[in-house]
Amino acid sequence: MIVGQAAAMFEGGPTGAGASVERTEAFLEEYQIARGRALSDNELQLCWAAGLWVRAFNAKKFHLDDFDALGRDEAETRVRQAGI
Repeated sequence: MIVGQAAAMFEGGPTGAGASVERTEAFLEEYQIARGRALSDNELQLCWAAGLWVRAFNAKKFHLDDFDALGRDEAETRVRQAGI
């Protein structure tokens, strides 16, 4: 769960928008290389679900300030990757 949230948010910056889907994938790939073991399909789905949760939570907050932090296409991709 922590890895998934980190993968989704490591590029948050001051806006808190987070990393793109492509950058999230790259983070997860590099994490697996660094740890010397691949994540299982279930672990990867949990990573994507955790990242989606934090991105959706932030998007709700930012919506009040008219800042689009999570578009529909990106959300749908993250949902698919999470197996939801």
